[in-house]
Formats: sequence, structure tokens, C-alpha cells
Amino acid sequence: MKINLSKNIKKKKNKNIFLYIILIFTIVLFFKNNNLAKNIYYISTKKHDVRLADSYKKRFFSGYCNKQSHGYIIHVKNNFGSYLKKNSVPKIVNLENRMIPIWLFYKANPKINDKQVILLNYDALENEKFDLSKYKILDNFKNKCFFLEKND
Repeated sequence: MKINLSKNIKKKKNKNIFLYIILIFTIVLFFKNNNLAKNIYYISTKKHDVRLADSYKKRFFSGYCNKQSHGYIIHVKNNFGSYLKKNSVPKIVNLENRMIPIWLFYKANPKINDKQVILLNYDALENEKFDLSKYKILDNFKNKCFFLEKND
């Protein structure tokens, strides 16, 4: 009787060890293929806005100061956040007729502040639609993206 019990216990132990080895191998493979350790480090060391801007650098519809200009809008939000009016966001004008990423300000149903304007993809030779003389320039990036305030 003792012999049968010890054989059964050894078989169960061998099965359990085999299952543990498969489980550990699967977990290691999962970590390796998903770069989980690297991603956890990146998330814990970088600010949300930096990660957001980095992710949009690689997208075909975005850039810092071209296309939808997510990077420049994030720059304005970070550097002029205290200057922006509460419960409203500046008017965003993209002269390339692209979608306006107003969601970058994290406000539901925001009020548009017409006195402050983020002007994107401006070209002085081509765009006579927008008169910069009516505005005070608060920020300028390569004479292509501007953060403006209306003169009173």
C-alpha cells in the first residue's frame, strides 16, 4: 500500500512541476514579447504629456508643428497653462484644414475663448486669410505655429 501511495505522490509532484515550468516559461515569454519591464519603466519615469507627444511624433497625421500639431498644442498647454482662462480653451485654427485636437485639454464640452488663439501651420506667403497684426504674439515656433492673444 505504501508503495502505491508514494508512486501516486511522485506522479502528482512530477505533473505539478511540469505545469509550473510551463507556466513560468509562458510568463517569461509574455514579458519578453511585450517589453513589459521597459514599458513599466517608461510609464513610471515620463510625464503623461511627454509620453503623449512622443507617441504622436510617429503618427502620420501629427507632428510638433505640422499636420495636426499635437506637440505644439501640448507645449502651449504646459507652458501657458496658468495663463489660459479657466473652464475654457483657446480657439485653435489649423490652416491646413485638418481636424482640431481640442481633446488635448482634457475638458468635457469646453468653452472656446476667442481672445486666445493657437494658430497652426501658418505660411506668410500663402495665408493671407489670417491677419497677425490684430494679435499679440505670446509664443512663436519657426514662424509657423503661434500662440496669440487678441489686442483690445
